[in-house]
Amino acid sequence: LDGANLTVRLTTSDRSDVATFKCRREGDRVTLEADGRASHVRVCLRSHRAVGKVTNGRVEREVAEGLMVEWADVTKPLQIALSD
Repeated sequence: LDGANLTVRLTTSDRSDVATFKCRREGDRVTLEADGRASHVRVCLRSHRAVGKVTNGRVEREVAEGLMVEWADVTKPLQIALSD
């Protein structure tokens, strides 16, 4: 949904901390930001089979639910241009 802005807090995989993630959609661009507490973060773009430019990440693989994107440096925003 264009203009969507969502913040979530998740327990890290090793359960040692809580990480905060923010997601914002503007037009065909999705921007994710994190507080840097999590590492080795991957994002599943549900119902998408293709994307445009990915900044600070890369498409890792296609999964049943959509595309798995690896976030290179969680101290910097991940930006994904969606394509239909």
